[in-house]
Amino acid sequence: MSLLLDQYNIALIITAILNTALAVVIYFNGSNNRINKLYTWNIVAIVSWVLAMILHRSAPLESGVFWCTVLYATPSLIASSFLYFTYNFPVQEKVNLTSRAVIIFGINLLVIVLVAIPNFIIKEVNLRPGQEKEIIFSSWYLIYLLYTLGFFSFGFYRLFRKF
Repeated sequence: MSLLLDQYNIALIITAILNTALAVVIYFNGSNNRINKLYTWNIVAIVSWVLAMILHRSAPLESGVFWCTVLYATPSLIASSFLYFTYNFPVQEKVNLTSRAVIIFGINLLVIVLVAIPNFIIKEVNLRPGQEKEIIFSSWYLIYLLYTLGFFSFGFYRLFRKF
């Protein structure tokens, strides 16, 4: 597979580089700090999603469903790592974080499995000449949408409530 270097992928590459630099700075300016580690993992999830987008856009149609699956699995990690981050920011809460992590990332794993099941959430990817690839979803896409909206909404609610 050759890398498509159009203006969108170049912007995505720059985004990935800048976010990686941010993750390195945050991590090494406080590697002993739990908040820095968790935020760094959130940035790693974001960079993974950006890289998946570049590869999805560059992939031939034959591997389109595979890269689309990766494209939709990686942002689920952003939602779960963000929500888990809210239990630690600005200070770690006095709750059992291990059980919270098991619940949050367990639901995340279930969503990734559902995304990976052929034709369950992602049905097909079509090539549209001169346009972006068209992703056809099943009606089960609503599960993915509710998961993402729910985790981000609850995470932002938690942050706003803390401040």
